[in-house]
Amino acid sequence: MVDIRKWKKLIMHWLTDVVELPRRAIFLDYHTEIHIFVDASTVAYAAAVYARTIISEDVKGTNLVFAKSRIAPIKGMATPRLELLSVLIGVRAGQFVIKQFQKQPHSITLWSDSTCVLYWITNYTKLLPRFVQSRVDEIRSSKFNIRYIPSQDNPADIATRGLSPPHLRNSKQWWKGPHWLIEPESKWPT
Repeated sequence: MVDIRKWKKLIMHWLTDVVELPRRAIFLDYHTEIHIFVDASTVAYAAAVYARTIISEDVKGTNLVFAKSRIAPIKGMATPRLELLSVLIGVRAGQFVIKQFQKQPHSITLWSDSTCVLYWITNYTKLLPRFVQSRVDEIRSSKFNIRYIPSQDNPADIATRGLSPPHLRNSKQWWKGPHWLIEPESKWPT
């Protein structure tokens, strides 16, 4: 049963916490990259899409431009399959964001902390169960770059684990992405 006091406290935070976002998060005149971060837990799976803008080799900034989360099925599902679903909604979210752009971004990278799912996507030799294979096929058809991210750097983890409104408002990782995303690619995790 839900604790009424916790619920009332949460509602009070929602009424007083206002988050203001910049209207212009994407600079179409410059080199723009899309970075999609995905994660899953036993209760939810999510994707967060960021635009990274570069002006003459200097990163102008990174901004959250879209996020999507879903509640995990009630009947339960193995974590690797939930992680696979997070990659799938990440691909679909990325495709949605790209359609909203007036020009094609320079690159699209999807980041996951699930080594199991990354193996499914990159290994073409092993026969996979039908549920997994059909989703892997859709993910592969996106042609997005797919990379590994350490769990502690993954901003999508916030969407799957939850954060109170005051902490969310002040979370640089949620609004701007991992700290290294503003750095040159040579400083990113491998």
